[in-house]
Amino acid sequence: MGDSLGTNLPIPPLQEYLISCGISMYIRTLSSLNVYVLDHLQARLAKVFPSKYLVTTLTCLLGSLQCFVVGISLGHNRAEWRLKWDLQLLTVVYSVQ
Repeated sequence: MGDSLGTNLPIPPLQEYLISCGISMYIRTLSSLNVYVLDHLQARLAKVFPSKYLVTTLTCLLGSLQCFVVGISLGHNRAEWRLKWDLQLLTVVYSVQ
């Protein structure tokens, strides 16, 4: 496995482990912060908007927008976005049920 600079130098296992832990902690921190902010926004919006479904819809739309931006930034290849019958599609279909 090479590093992100395009060289073929191997990354030591300990360094790879530390990088993985750092990325995992970063994602968990952002996720927790996102839930914290959304909960407070929902509490404030519930006082302003009489319709609770509107607040839920806005939250879902903002979450979808975040997922879209992250997906576009991580997957540049069009072939990655094609639907094909494999384990990934089966997993999505199973999780929706």
